[in-house]
Amino acid sequence: MPKVKGQIDGQYNLDEYRIPEARIKMCAGPDTIFSPEPIDSPGKAAQIIGDHLLKDADREYLIATSLDNKLHPINYSVVSIGTANASFADPKEIFKNLILSNATAFMLMHNHPAGDPSPSAEDFAVTKKLADAGSTLDIPLVDHVVYGSGTGKYYSFKENGHLPEQESQLNAAESTAQYKAEKGTVPSGEHQEAKKPKSVDEAIQQIKGGISKCASSEEWKNILDVFSRFHAYSLNNCLLIHLQNPSSTQVASYTTWKSLNRHVMAGQKGMKIICPAPYRKKEEQEIIDEKTGEKKKEMVEVQRMAFTLGTVFDVSQTDGEPLPEITHELQGDLSDKDLFEAAKRSAPVGISVEIGSVDGSAKGYYSPSEREIRVREGMSEVQQLKTLAHELGHAYAEATYTDKDQFSTLDKELQAESIAYIVCQHYGIDSGEQYSFPYLTGWSGGDAERIMPNLAVIKKCSADIIRSIDRNLEQMRTEKATEGSYKTEYGWIDLQRGDDGTWAYKAYNKNYKPMYSGQTEQHDLRIDQAVRQINMQHGYTGISQSVNRQEMQRNVKLEEAEAHHLHM
Repeated sequence: MPKVKGQIDGQYNLDEYRIPEARIKMCAGPDTIFSPEPIDSPGKAAQIIGDHLLKDADREYLIATSLDNKLHPINYSVVSIGTANASFADPKEIFKNLILSNATAFMLMHNHPAGDPSPSAEDFAVTKKLADAGSTLDIPLVDHVVYGSGTGKYYSFKENGHLPEQESQLNAAESTAQYKAEKGTVPSGEHQEAKKPKSVDEAIQQIKGGISKCASSEEWKNILDVFSRFHAYSLNNCLLIHLQNPSSTQVASYTTWKSLNRHVMAGQKGMKIICPAPYRKKEEQEIIDEKTGEKKKEMVEVQRMAFTLGTVFDVSQTDGEPLPEITHELQGDLSDKDLFEAAKRSAPVGISVEIGSVDGSAKGYYSPSEREIRVREGMSEVQQLKTLAHELGHAYAEATYTDKDQFSTLDKELQAESIAYIVCQHYGIDSGEQYSFPYLTGWSGGDAERIMPNLAVIKKCSADIIRSIDRNLEQMRTEKATEGSYKTEYGWIDLQRGDDGTWAYKAYNKNYKPMYSGQTEQHDLRIDQAVRQINMQHGYTGISQSVNRQEMQRNVKLEEAEAHHLHM
């Protein structure tokens, strides 16, 4: 009989089958923080954990703090260290420490190095996952606090009503009940979310109430930040979004999110905005009889406009496929000079923009009589851009005035400075200079009748300037393009510019199968002009739209590979 593994001269080696007893011992790390107080509120968490460990962090840290039944911290552990915009949350690492610490509850905190504590969709998903795990293990998550490094601002999931409901036993329930974060409230000194309006009239009243709080520089900036993110929305809807969820970044309806392959997470409550609701009705009107030329009355169908409330959700309330990255910051072949040039081209018709000497200490001026904007030479490109945005604000605002005495000089300066702030924020420009709204306090006395007309001018003009700059930037991209792909009525066309200024092109149908190819005869055409000329030569006159060239070429290669496989 042959020997088996571990057998020695008729005996078995038991070491081969030994199962050792495991003992785990916790060791204190080298870092320590001191606090005699319980962590019983988000503010305490930000002060005790955030200010000590995350204030100057240049990447994301995820920290789990073990708490006893009185919410005193037992210990903390750095679960993961990520990149500048992401960290990894492994439930095993988190709960291993919590179990060994005999924690009754725990708190999560992670930082955003950029300083903005607004949570991402991933933050919501991680919170739900860990809250569910804590509920199963009877170690509830009392809060997840996002800390803004460098700013000290924070966002509490518990305070904003976004912490999932958790089942817990008596001791755990006692500890979570001591946590002072009421659902629907926000940190002291931060913006308080308004209740959702139930009618258009209630929404209008809510807007008027919110406007009265604008007489402070900080709240004014908060509203301008919303304008920079939602320039396509009306003034009233921007204010409603700000009042209901100040941290919103991208909002859309339930069906729009669904079309983007994202779904609204269970339990999320949407924000109410005012939506047009046109309707048709029959009315008796006086018309001219075509045959007799006489007036007569007749029932005709007319369209009338009404308004209703619609519901939108922020991206942080959704989950699903990642959204295409949308950024207004300068990238690729665009520089500060390009943005400045695009802003120069945005000056109203008949108004010139000059760079040169400026008398006194002013950085620039707008002269209505001379129809000129002048920006001081010798400043940095970014500072020139901020100054130009300020003077464009004056020029655009002037065109909206129905009465030259409608606004005071202080009003007009407030408008121009606010417009410049919105434009620069929209494009991610930091001029390194404080925007001055010093006279806001006491300026209006919280009078909505004075604030609202100024906000209306600021909202309209900043949106008009941003739209104009965007059009000019797109035109400049087109002028600089040396390659690109366009979607056409028949499919797709791909182009590449040669050294001689002509364009080599290949056309594909909607299934990415080749149709025809060639080269333009005319030199120095812009890419959009070349597309138009090529299409007309082949009998197509429809509109063409620029698309992602890499994605189009990838689809062509997939089609070629499939065709090759079928012919093998």
